[in-house]
Amino acid sequence: MPSRIAPRILQAAGEPSEPARWLSLPAAAALLDMSPDALRRAVERHAIRAPDGGIEATIDGVRARKFGRRWRVCFSERWAPGPRR
Repeated sequence: MPSRIAPRILQAAGEPSEPARWLSLPAAAALLDMSPDALRRAVERHAIRAPDGGIEATIDGVRARKFGRRWRVCFSERWAPGPRR
């Protein structure tokens, strides 16, 4: 059952869009055609403390955030399939 409390991505008009979809690091690495260790090392090299106290990294539209001991990965809209504007 999906959680009712989920991070939301705000559109330009300020309307919430779909909840962010967080993938496990191995699943995201498979989509990027990388090994999970290589993606984890890249994320750890770019990691910074976010204003809310979390640890996150953004690399070429790929956002990673640490939830407990695990990294979760979310892709920006430019990674979505479909026509480009």
